[in-house]
Amino acid sequence: MTTNSNDWFNKKYSDGSKPTQQDRIHLLMHESVQYSDRQLRGFRDSIRQGLHDLRAECTPAKIVRLYAHITALNLSNQVMEEEIVGYSRQLEIFIRQRCSEFSTNFG
Repeated sequence: MTTNSNDWFNKKYSDGSKPTQQDRIHLLMHESVQYSDRQLRGFRDSIRQGLHDLRAECTPAKIVRLYAHITALNLSNQVMEEEIVGYSRQLEIFIRQRCSEFSTNFG
């Protein structure tokens, strides 16, 4: 993956020093990430499969992994906002349904 700030990052750390955690976060969170077509397909496939898998078995780990893939897509300017919102809403609706089931069963 590459970002618009790679040049800045490379110049700043060309002396061999290690990047700070803050600089790594800045690099990933504040810049547009460019994924290959294969990576984008992989994220999309993983999200679709993850949404399907949650219906069979809902675990916190599956929710976190799915959220991480949605977030990764969101870092890219190659993906339409509507697609991200759609995935996020599906996940949110599913979590709300499952949480209401849990509170009904255990509340």
